[in-house]
Amino acid sequence: MSITGNSNGAFATEFKKHLSAKAERTLTVKIGDEVQKQQAIAYTKGVASSYTLILSVPVEISRGKKILLSKKLTASTTVSDITTSQADRLRIGDSYVQLRKALVVKLLRRLNALK
Repeated sequence: MSITGNSNGAFATEFKKHLSAKAERTLTVKIGDEVQKQQAIAYTKGVASSYTLILSVPVEISRGKKILLSKKLTASTTVSDITTSQADRLRIGDSYVQLRKALVVKLLRRLNALK
């Protein structure tokens, strides 16, 4: 299996950890740029108390010149009771790591279904 596009990004790096040497070599996975979004969803006196974190990555899977799947993989989570302190920024970062892992699982399932 070959990986093209943003092959050195955080998502591609996490994806590569899960590939086996026995993976089908005729498939090409093109990975686009990862997009992170934060949306404040609850306000108290003008301060956001929770956020929805959204992570999306466009992925295209092909065999030769035939495109088998072209999709934007998306995962989201809600982080509550946060402020702008350093610890909370780290918590948000950890949440994105978990979302990235969830997207890798989605992609692996899609690849397995295409076999």
